[in-house]
Amino acid sequence: MYANQKPVICDNLNVKNIDGETVILNRSTDQIHTLNTTASFIWNMLEQQSDFDSIMKQLTESYEITLDAASTDLQSILNELSELNLIK
Repeated sequence: MYANQKPVICDNLNVKNIDGETVILNRSTDQIHTLNTTASFIWNMLEQQSDFDSIMKQLTESYEITLDAASTDLQSILNELSELNLIK
C-alpha cells in the first residue's frame, strides 16, 4: 500500500521524545500513543518527509535486516499508524 509513497504525518498531533520513545497526543481523539524504539525510528524518518523506500533502506542498514523483513515490518507499522489516525 505504501511502496513508492511518502506517508504524511497528520497536523493535529503533539509529539514528544522521552527516553528514546516517541509519545504522541492526537488532539482530535484525545488519545496518547507511545511508540517503541523501532516505531520511533520510523516516525523520525516520517518527520524528515522520507518516502517508503528511503525508510526501508535505513531500516536495513540500522537494524541489519533483509529488505523483505524491512518492507514487512515497515508496512505493518505504517498500517497501524494510519489506523490510529497519526499518518495519512
